[in-house]
Amino acid sequence: MSKTAEHQHLVMVAWNDLTGISRVRGVPSSRLESLKAKGLGWACAGHALLPNGDIADNPWGPMDEVQQVPDVDTEVYLDADEQWPAYHLFLANTQTPDGKPWQCCPRVLCKQALNDFKSETGAEFITAFEHEFTLISNESKGSAFTLDATRQGSVFLESLVNQVCNAGVTVETYEAEFGENQYEISCAPKQGIHGVDQALIAREVIRETARRQNMRASFTPKPSPSAPGNGMHFHFSFVDGGGQPLSFDRHAPGQLSELAAQFVAGIHVHMPALMAFAASTPLSYERIGPGHWSCGYACVGVQNREAALRIIPVPGTSSGASHNIEFRPPDGAGNPYLFVAALIYAGLDGVRSKLELPPLLECDPHSLSAEEQEKMGVRLLPGSLGEALDALKNDRVLCDALPDQLFEVFMAIKNAEIKQVKNISLEELYSSYGHIY
Repeated sequence: MSKTAEHQHLVMVAWNDLTGISRVRGVPSSRLESLKAKGLGWACAGHALLPNGDIADNPWGPMDEVQQVPDVDTEVYLDADEQWPAYHLFLANTQTPDGKPWQCCPRVLCKQALNDFKSETGAEFITAFEHEFTLISNESKGSAFTLDATRQGSVFLESLVNQVCNAGVTVETYEAEFGENQYEISCAPKQGIHGVDQALIAREVIRETARRQNMRASFTPKPSPSAPGNGMHFHFSFVDGGGQPLSFDRHAPGQLSELAAQFVAGIHVHMPALMAFAASTPLSYERIGPGHWSCGYACVGVQNREAALRIIPVPGTSSGASHNIEFRPPDGAGNPYLFVAALIYAGLDGVRSKLELPPLLECDPHSLSAEEQEKMGVRLLPGSLGEALDALKNDRVLCDALPDQLFEVFMAIKNAEIKQVKNISLEELYSSYGHIY
């Protein structure tokens, strides 16, 4: 008689592609050690996949391949339950066949940007993300931010907080958000690439938690024309090697240190081009706009939720450890590594050029006259993905910061995406992206 085979569970290695979708290959658990050592092959052309599954024009065709090698520091393991098998996931380091980092991998680019930031400033880059999403189920929660809404969603929320924490992500807050069946969790700040990894892991574990309760979590930028949008607000700050804040100066405008002020000024200058990565789908621009609390204008303000760059000050005589800057335009339909890398290079241009902080806005930018907007450095952000791509093409700093092939394929994907949705109805657009993301 043959010996009973040991039970196998599935092990997945994942990478987030240029459309912000996590692609996966996997092995049975008996091959885990081989997976860690060698990774799995993946056609380079797969990096040109569109959200609907077509492939954009790309320089690789059928020939070239990379290796998706698990980063053991990103391992996620969620126990099986009565209905669902275990969830065992690693994020990938994408490598060329000779073991070098692949320059078209957004995670590789983000690591390089973080290294460049540290080498040029001597500071560590700290990140934190807020994740807004819509829970698609047959039940409706109560009114926004209420105890009733939180309790109605408490079975899901408690399971979610536990699963996200089990995945190694620290949850700071959760809430029943403004929209119908809309929720938000905020992750604690992390240093370097770990903070961006945490964002992607949180997003996928949110989806898994909903799946296990026969629901679906959607990060679509805009669930319907009348619904509030889903954002992925991004917070950042700087510390020294001992963890002391370097972006805080109690006596400066906005409590921003000289380094932080120059960095923010760089983001402000390059913001139109940054939108190609922060709001990277055609539907994203149904969320972005004046009066939506999701920033229609490039401007900076203290606690101003209509400013694309919102400075969050510290109260009283606090040490400055909680002082940070929030960039509000991003949504969860984009690649977080690509967006963070682009933002770092935009900010570094401000540091290199010693740019001055623009005036801090203390009102809704939409309420200003054209003359007042010009005086305050307030500019209307792109109103479509096409406009954002045009701004990116004309931004030499960001174009030069991206590897040529990555830039070429990103532009091909996004232009093909625009072409695909050009002739569909707005209703079809909402439905399509609600399903994909």
